[in-house]
Amino acid sequence: MTVLVTRVLAPRAAIMSHMAAIADDDELTYLHLIENLAHEVIGLAVDEPWFGFGEEGQLAAEPFDRAINELASHLRMQHHKGDGCVDEQ
Repeated sequence: MTVLVTRVLAPRAAIMSHMAAIADDDELTYLHLIENLAHEVIGLAVDEPWFGFGEEGQLAAEPFDRAINELASHLRMQHHKGDGCVDEQ
């Protein structure tokens, strides 16, 4: 977990200020940025022994781990128009 916190959740002043500027101008761009950061978190967490999707992920011992697993499950299962995850026809 320490590696995950250090690499992803540590303060990122440049990204945060960029996100704040975008939030005022373009909500959809802001949401895409948030989703991309969430995918980055999940990409780093996937190798952790506690990582899992759905009910398996909720069996993790720590609340932080369960929260990351819940985020991963949501990103895996929920898709929205324009998110680029599924073909739109």
